[in-house]
Amino acid sequence: MANEQLLTVEEIAGVRVVAFKHPHQSVDELMIPSVNEELLSKTESAQNVIMNMQNVDFFGSAFIESMFRVWKRMKSKDGGFAVYGLQPHCREVLEVTNLIGLWGGYNTQEDALAAMNAD
Repeated sequence: MANEQLLTVEEIAGVRVVAFKHPHQSVDELMIPSVNEELLSKTESAQNVIMNMQNVDFFGSAFIESMFRVWKRMKSKDGGFAVYGLQPHCREVLEVTNLIGLWGGYNTQEDALAAMNAD
């Protein structure tokens, strides 16, 4: 899995939309180094990032830290960061940690894009 690309990137109206290529039941601790490296690399030059979380059923604190790093980078550029397509457990984790308030928790890509373009 070391050389396998785990994420896809699409540019839509100046926003970089990042998604997991394949459905993953869990973004587990073994995946985190690869996911973290790829996520940071694919968002480095972006001003605005939206994470498509439709293919993720579970993640823990290590992945939250990865998303937090991207959010912090976007914030330092006066950019935006949002998530959409959260599965129930993932939504609950972000609600409990109060990150849903920072990152949204949009149902669709269109909702996330509209919210980002409204800012």
